[in-house]
Amino acid sequence: MNGYYYSVNDYYKELFGHKVYKISLNAGMSCPNRDGRIGTGGCIFCSEGGSGDFASSSLLSVKNQIDYGIEKISKKYAGDSYIAYFQAFTNTYAPVDRLKKIFTEAIQDNRICGLSIATRPDCLEDDKIELLAELNRIKPVWIELGLQTINETTARYIRRGYPLAVFEDAVARLNAVDIPVVVHVIVGLPGENANDNLACAKYLSHLNINGVKIQLLHILKNTDLADDYYSSKFKELSLAEYVKTVVDMIEILPPHFVIHRVTGDGPKNLLIAPTWSADKKMFLIIYPMNSRTEIHTKERNTDMAVEAAILYKLMTLYMLNKVDFSLTNATIMDFFTNNGYTDYPTVLTIISNLQEDELINVSVTSSNTSYSITPKGKEMLDFFGSKISDDIKNEIDSFLRDNRYELKQTANTTADYYKTTNGDYAVHCIVKENNAPLIELTLAVPDEGLAESMCNKWKTECQNIYEYTFKTLM
Repeated sequence: MNGYYYSVNDYYKELFGHKVYKISLNAGMSCPNRDGRIGTGGCIFCSEGGSGDFASSSLLSVKNQIDYGIEKISKKYAGDSYIAYFQAFTNTYAPVDRLKKIFTEAIQDNRICGLSIATRPDCLEDDKIELLAELNRIKPVWIELGLQTINETTARYIRRGYPLAVFEDAVARLNAVDIPVVVHVIVGLPGENANDNLACAKYLSHLNINGVKIQLLHILKNTDLADDYYSSKFKELSLAEYVKTVVDMIEILPPHFVIHRVTGDGPKNLLIAPTWSADKKMFLIIYPMNSRTEIHTKERNTDMAVEAAILYKLMTLYMLNKVDFSLTNATIMDFFTNNGYTDYPTVLTIISNLQEDELINVSVTSSNTSYSITPKGKEMLDFFGSKISDDIKNEIDSFLRDNRYELKQTANTTADYYKTTNGDYAVHCIVKENNAPLIELTLAVPDEGLAESMCNKWKTECQNIYEYTFKTLM
């Protein structure tokens, strides 16, 4: 458990004993909603890539696609275990002999630990389910069904092409052969509101499925949905609306359901709206700050630790936002430890997390490390600053007010050194006032020890040096 829901990462670690990455593959399928069997335009939101815009070319063999996918993620994953994700279009929409050849090539690859196959519930004839059951006895197989909505009016508008009864029948037949089912749902569909999404979550809660993929509606170029958007027939969801809806849906879903996705990527070259969704990381940061932290956690002490960590992050952002200069690592540490909030290692972790999430900037010199808030950090604070109580805000305000002169002096007085190409050291000392240099010196010294000593003395001697220089040059 990640503290908020049963994530797919946690699920895979429990199942395989280690982290696993998915590799998107393209089996070269079509879709009955495109080739004329049901329709020709596809679902109203679907891109020309059939929702597989991140997959490889179908002209490559399965093995070559796997090689390419592994190469793409090699910088962030050094493991050797992957799930082959057949993503583009409808991946059971072909004769069973062709499906067997494609899926067998993937499942026999030693690097592949399982298959995840995206398809439609109306493309799962009995012989195909029999093949999937056979594969599932070799390595785990998941079937991902694009339900999107339980609202039949919306289903007709998006041209889904099948009634809810067909979906229920497919789930029942997959259950009969013990193949886990993952259901795709979309939040933000035209004509729907949060109540529709919550009704969908309640409906899914009563089914025997492995988990859910929750997807934001992306409005992409060259789709019929884009035409309706430009005609002002509907509005996209804001980030706050989407986060709240997802939080409420996950609260309804049973705790054993695996949440395979809480948002997704729209190809940036195709994305029209919502533009905020281009920054997927922002959602993943905001989600835990908006959720009720007891969701699906097993122990109350875990809940409290998560809640405290979120509060400490917001408090740090609040501190940095209240001043027009950077705060040193020591200053932030002093506030949290001296006021009894938490200990030194916890503050280090909080600061590190804020850096990783690009909510704060860091500046490092030989004498100190200081931090300032980023625009993204300000946006985060605008969203969730209300979670900080007035008493805590008052305590921070008082701390900053009582120590403002010393804090500003520390921030505006810096000294650092570096080794030059000549082999000696340059000591760079500066005092700022109103963000402009008041005095700035660069001195060459023969060794590092002397450079470090001069940097350490600058804070106490800078005023005397400035006065002497000013008087001498008058």
